[in-house]
Amino acid sequence: MNPVVYVGPSFRSSRLNQFMVFSDGAPLPEAEDPIFMHLFVPLDELNQAMIDVRTQGTQLNVFYVNALKNYKGVK
Repeated sequence: MNPVVYVGPSFRSSRLNQFMVFSDGAPLPEAEDPIFMHLFVPLDELNQAMIDVRTQGTQLNVFYVNALKNYKGVK
């Protein structure tokens, strides 16, 4: 597997922090989560992913916003 970087929001009660790099792909159980799985991108796509996260209506922006709405209390 290739390294990926997490571009989703950081949560105090979660082990995920924005821009964490995972050398063996997305970790479980996040890799199977219907929202979080989309917030891991290949390192070479990070620049475009950050633009997309900030651009309203893009797929990454929608997943980012949904993560904020649905996972405020993630532990």
